[in-house]
Amino acid sequence: MFGMFISESIGALVQLLLFSLIPLIFWLVFARKKQNFLNWLGIKRSIMKEKGWLRHVQSFSSQECI
Repeated sequence: MFGMFISESIGALVQLLLFSLIPLIFWLVFARKKQNFLNWLGIKRSIMKEKGWLRHVQSFSSQECI
């Protein structure tokens, strides 16, 4: 029972490593000089114009009521 758990855990880690390494290798070969890795994956930093709860209040008040 415990040996099966260890085997499944190792298999899951191997799959996670392959899932992570394949895009990294592809980026290293083809797109490294053009853009950084996170932007290439589509992960971008959001830009907040206003901080805090005021931003939420203004966004709700600016919507039209139907």
